[in-house]
Amino acid sequence: MFFFLGLILLFGCLLVLILLYCCRQKPIYTKVSNAEPPRPPEFAPVAFRSFDFQLKEEGREAVKQAAEQLRQHPPDKICIKIIGYTGKPSGRYDTDELCQKLAFERASRVWHLLQKEGCRNKMVPIGHGNVRAKGGICELIACTDEEVNAVSLEARSKGQFV
Repeated sequence: MFFFLGLILLFGCLLVLILLYCCRQKPIYTKVSNAEPPRPPEFAPVAFRSFDFQLKEEGREAVKQAAEQLRQHPPDKICIKIIGYTGKPSGRYDTDELCQKLAFERASRVWHLLQKEGCRNKMVPIGHGNVRAKGGICELIACTDEEVNAVSLEARSKGQFV
């Protein structure tokens, strides 16, 4: 009889150990990275012909390189401001208002070309005109979704279409 009680006790202990082993909580490991978060890409300026919205050859290359960089990132992670500039008012564009319009046309042209190259990022064209002596270029600047939305709302409030 003691033999059977011993077997039952042994079997009970083994069962408890098996249950404890199977139901144990597994530790949660979190990966800690000391690496910096990825930087947004930097883009070369897109060059245009003087007082025109036609790109120079180096401008076309800059758009292709920018498109290649953008396609390497998920479209919902990087938004782009495309800021157009011009030289001083002269010729057909002899006022600041006309220069700003040309700058916007340039930025819109870059926006269309990037879309044509397969970029699906949220982008907004902005025309600054003759500001900061930048000349006939467009700058591409990585930004947040909130910045793109704010610029779009501001443009619509001024009657501009983005």
